[in-house]
Amino acid sequence: MSLPRASDGIAYDDTYPEIVRRQLAIWAETPIALYNRSYGGATIADLKRVCDYDSTYFGDIDEIVILQLGIVDCAPRPLGPTLRYFVGRLPYRIKHKTIRFLHNNRAKILRAGLGSRFTSPTTFEKLYREWLRTICQRRSVVYILNIAPTLPHIEEHSPGLMASIRLYNATISTLVSEIPANRPILIDVHEAIMSLGAARCIHPDDGHHITSTGHRLYADLILAEERKRLGLSC
Repeated sequence: MSLPRASDGIAYDDTYPEIVRRQLAIWAETPIALYNRSYGGATIADLKRVCDYDSTYFGDIDEIVILQLGIVDCAPRPLGPTLRYFVGRLPYRIKHKTIRFLHNNRAKILRAGLGSRFTSPTTFEKLYREWLRTICQRRSVVYILNIAPTLPHIEEHSPGLMASIRLYNATISTLVSEIPANRPILIDVHEAIMSLGAARCIHPDDGHHITSTGHRLYADLILAEERKRLGLSC
């Protein structure tokens, strides 16, 4: 979500982290470093592992942490990670036919309740709670971005995706409210996108990655919170 997508015309300078970094540097009148550890197809377990490893190098510093994840975890799929692995190791012709069957029958499989998520709601809650507590023990300003909505035609192809997004977003909201001190700030990008118009912010091909308008919206929401924190006038 926070990475450039050349195929969609999203250059590095157009991404919301870079927009935020540039504006903060202007306000602070000093260079601001950005360390983006996003990568595609990553679950919360993958990203938490990277963050835990990286944190040992930074020490206890003044920093802003932006945590945005969840769609890879919550999206219903015909096959879970283990079966996907075995399908990937099948001979080419069998694998190709299997993948085509799953694609053509995705909606039927999911409506029948035979789908799977990469991360169960219970595991997602456990890992997210651990991660939040670790981050909030540092001298960090923490912004939590919840999961963006999808588009109607994607929901038709992947029944249950919208409900799953709402379920995992509710978990994120509950976990943020549990932090008693140095509470992270939840930025409801889901609601903001719905208010502005999902078709303007979400790319129609996959129903989740954000357009240039979406990146600008994310940046504006984060910068609005930074204005309040820094006591800057609008």
